[in-house]
Formats: sequence, structure tokens, C-alpha cells
Amino acid sequence: SRKDETGKGVPMFVQFILNQVWAVYDSLLSSDEERTLKIVDSLGLQVPPRELSNRNREEALRSVMMRWLPLSRSVLAMAAEQL
Repeated sequence: SRKDETGKGVPMFVQFILNQVWAVYDSLLSSDEERTLKIVDSLGLQVPPRELSNRNREEALRSVMMRWLPLSRSVLAMAAEQL
């Protein structure tokens, strides 16, 4: 595993999940268009350019996250499966 600033190992969940979520969050809110497009392409997401270039960066973030991690659909599917 990787080492953090203190020299301790970083948990795998942080390394493989949280760091990726943070990278998407950071690139969208910082308006780094090149990095955002690279991330969207590597994730294979179909996000219209209009939504990515939205002046409200939080809306752009919401649009990408909804396509990448569809939480509402996943929770609904899990609830229906349990019933």
C-alpha cells in the first residue's frame, strides 16, 4: 500500500475509492476542463458538454456523479430486491 504524509500506509478503501471520488470532485469544482474531460472519458460516461460547462460547478459535479455513481437507482433496486 502507499504511504501518506506521516509515513503510515494508506487504507485500500482510501487509495482506490475515496481518492478517485476526490479527484472527480476537485477537477469539477476547480473548473479544470482538461482534467475533467480526461476523467469523464476514462470513466466512459456520456455527459453532454453543456452540463460539463455549466457555470454552476455544483450542478456539473452533480451531473457527473449521478452518471458515475447512480445512488438513487441503486438504493431503489436494493429496496425492491429486499421486498
